[in-house]
Amino acid sequence: LDWGSGAGGVARYAVRDSAWNYTGADIDSDNVAWCNENLKPHPFVAIPLNPPTSFADRSFDMIFGISVVTHLSETDQFKWLAELRRILAPDGLCLLSVLGGQAIAKDANLMHAQSAVSRKGFVFGEGEHKIGQIVGKPLYYGTTYHSESYVRDTWSEWFEIVDYVPAALSHQDMVVMRPR
Repeated sequence: LDWGSGAGGVARYAVRDSAWNYTGADIDSDNVAWCNENLKPHPFVAIPLNPPTSFADRSFDMIFGISVVTHLSETDQFKWLAELRRILAPDGLCLLSVLGGQAIAKDANLMHAQSAVSRKGFVFGEGEHKIGQIVGKPLYYGTTYHSESYVRDTWSEWFEIVDYVPAALSHQDMVVMRPR
């Protein structure tokens, strides 16, 4: 499952391999429609802002979300972690990118966030991102920063943290997890 598939940035490469069953999911129905029209034959599904999704329990061997939890409040993040755990197969892997120390270090304007992330482990800044306007909730999407220790401690309620890879995707860190 490509959770937060958007306009198919990863999908356009992933769907070339017919050896696996790819599914894209996003809250933006316009992006879902475009992907369904242009990235056939794999399905793209519109999902709600808040879980649950219509996916069956344990339906995916792998779930990845690139730049999704980087925009969610802590409450919404927890809801989605529980949902991802529900739809992930018992022996599956979940990979989620986060904005950590590397992202802060690459932008001098964000150095003020570093001390807050160090203290709290989690910082969510509300903003009026375009996606929030598209889905009718202007403040739903913000910008979120996580510390590695926060991820390891907090997310372990739902997942075993297999690895935390700083700067795996340029300025985003990658969290590799298995279901608990």
